[in-house]
Amino acid sequence: MNEISREARRHARRTYKRVKSVAERLTSEYGMTEQEAIASFYHSRLYQLLADEKTKVWWLSTPVLLELYQTETETGELDGAPYLDGLAG
Repeated sequence: MNEISREARRHARRTYKRVKSVAERLTSEYGMTEQEAIASFYHSRLYQLLADEKTKVWWLSTPVLLELYQTETETGELDGAPYLDGLAG
């Protein structure tokens, strides 16, 4: 049971780091406030995938996550994003 808790904590830290880095880029590149950037990202399908440890989306770099987020916000879709290999379906 400790092993599950430890892994869950690791994933939470990885997810937090990714959300923070994407939010920082959104604030600097799009003029969003930090609160707007975080709220917008949390409501995305990409965040749902990031929050699911099984998808391993946390492994993607900040620039890739930002690209995927932009695609989702512009088109409403994550399908076709080569980094996800069918996870967004």
